[in-house]
Amino acid sequence: DDTLTKDAASVDISTPENLQDLVQIGKALLKKNVSRVNLQTGEYEEVPGEGTNEEELITFAEKISRERKAREPKMVILA
Repeated sequence: DDTLTKDAASVDISTPENLQDLVQIGKALLKKNVSRVNLQTGEYEEVPGEGTNEEELITFAEKISRERKAREPKMVILA
């Protein structure tokens, strides 16, 4: 999503109000449907059947957590 405007788009404004606005913007983005940029048009397009950004973020976090656990060395207990 490319909709940040005014103070929210600035990296130099860290007032409590602006930071709170960014939190609200982030929460709203999580509720939106997954979208991708169409490389031919440059426009964002919803991806049918992908769910919300929040759902996809949870799925991604679970996936990388499983991968990390699979790569961790197994503990060997010697008696």
